[in-house]
Amino acid sequence: MAFTSVGMDRLPGATSLARALLALERARATGVLEVRAARRSARLALVSGTPTAAVLDPDDGETLGDVLARDGALDREAHARALAEGAPSTPVGEWLVETGAATRPAVEYALRRQLRRRVGLLFGWSAAELSFRRGAADVGVPHVSEPVRTPDLVLGAMRDVVSETPVLVARRRLGDSVAVLSRLGAALLAEATLWPEEAAMVPLLERGAPVEVVLGAAGGSRRGILGLYALKLLSAVGSPGAGRGAYGVLLRKRRQLRHALGNDDLRLLDLPAGARPEDARRALRRLAHLVHPDRFGDHEAPAVRRASSEIMAALVQAEQRLAGR
Repeated sequence: MAFTSVGMDRLPGATSLARALLALERARATGVLEVRAARRSARLALVSGTPTAAVLDPDDGETLGDVLARDGALDREAHARALAEGAPSTPVGEWLVETGAATRPAVEYALRRQLRRRVGLLFGWSAAELSFRRGAADVGVPHVSEPVRTPDLVLGAMRDVVSETPVLVARRRLGDSVAVLSRLGAALLAEATLWPEEAAMVPLLERGAPVEVVLGAAGGSRRGILGLYALKLLSAVGSPGAGRGAYGVLLRKRRQLRHALGNDDLRLLDLPAGARPEDARRALRRLAHLVHPDRFGDHEAPAVRRASSEIMAALVQAEQRLAGR
């Protein structure tokens, strides 16, 4: 279930929340994280840095019983009998177990699902103010006894945020630039449990690679596309700095060739009209320094090396035509 409209390239509120949660986990802090946005707020309980419960105002409208019923883990007849005898006198989870309406493992699983949903809603808020109060982690609702670690909770919540985004829409919003892990992304993915498709993308994202190549490592799968899109929304991946300019040139030249602009030798070599043969030679040397296959070693993805060889051959041919050879 998607918890937000994802018609944007970033979710600044999600980025701030993720950074705060990861910092609190590193500090093994215990207390309550308050999240305030326009006309809504939330309190997130943390024990030794790990989120264990969350309360939203206004409420998200989903009770623990709703989660259990959706999972097929609620004995409706036992639940009805228990309600007929009176309102719960203990926390709802304990009451459901005591009355036989649900098993303890089912309740614990439902509490984790409920917590992840509520954290997912927070990640969908476009902007929020955060404040942390150390001390008792009491927010008035049952805590998860076996909580999910923060990196897994963050990544899982972001997967939920994008879960209903059409794959073609997510792919278009990812664009064709170079993608590289940010510091936030490196910290998150170093500790989170990853799907195989996500794990396959990490080595490329660590050094930076074209989006198409990164997704190719994930087999172009739906999980890979939505996973990378979730990381982009979180600002866990972004565009590289100037030090990775070679990828930018590689992408630009490949687009020129694909759009039949490679027939324009001057444009392919980034030369103005009226350029002389010696200008073409200098341009070839400059571009070869950036896109020559030797620059992309065996550690690079095959698609990068193939593109480099293709572009280098086209540049050499363009220089030869301009030189009259």
